[in-house]
Amino acid sequence: MGSTFRCTCGDDLDAAALLVSATGFDPSLGTLNAPCPRCGQWVTIRPRGGLIEVGYVYSAGSPHFEAVATVSAHALRVEERDDDVLVIDLGGRRWEHTFPPREQWLWIRPGDFALGKPLAALRLADTDVDVLALDANDGLELPIDTGEPLSHRHRIRIRGTTGARRRAAHRVSTGR
Repeated sequence: MGSTFRCTCGDDLDAAALLVSATGFDPSLGTLNAPCPRCGQWVTIRPRGGLIEVGYVYSAGSPHFEAVATVSAHALRVEERDDDVLVIDLGGRRWEHTFPPREQWLWIRPGDFALGKPLAALRLADTDVDVLALDANDGLELPIDTGEPLSHRHRIRIRGTTGARRRAAHRVSTGR
C-alpha cells in the first residue's frame, strides 16, 4: 500500500487528487469514478477509512469491485449513510456524493403482511418512499387510492433511496 496511485500516463495521484473531481457514486458498491487531472483517464475508486482502493467493476452475475491498488490516507474518514449519501473527509476538506432516488416494483407475495389489506393500510409514505403506481401485474395501472385488498398478483411501484426502498419492502412483508 502506497501513498499514491500511478496513472497509465505516469502521473502519481494521492488521495486528495483522486477525490477532488470524483463523481458517479454507486451506493451498491460504494464506488466513485475519478478522472486523472493530467490525462483525463477514468479510474474507479472505493474510499474506506484510512485508504482508497483503486480498481475496476466487473459483472459475474452481479456487479463486483476488484481493487488492484490501495492508496493510504490515514486522515481519511468515510461515512455511507442510509439515504444514499457518501460523506468523505480528508485533511479539512469534505465531499458529499448523493445517488438520486430510484424506482422499484414491490411484489405482494402469499404470506406477506400486505396480503388482503388495502394499499393505504400499509402507510408506505411513513417509510419515505413515493408510491408511483399500483397494478395487478397486467401492465394496467389501478388507482392508488383503491380500497381493493392486495393479493399476490399486485405490485406497487415506488421511488426512494436505497434505505427507504428497503424499509418499504420490509413494511410490505412484515408490517413493521
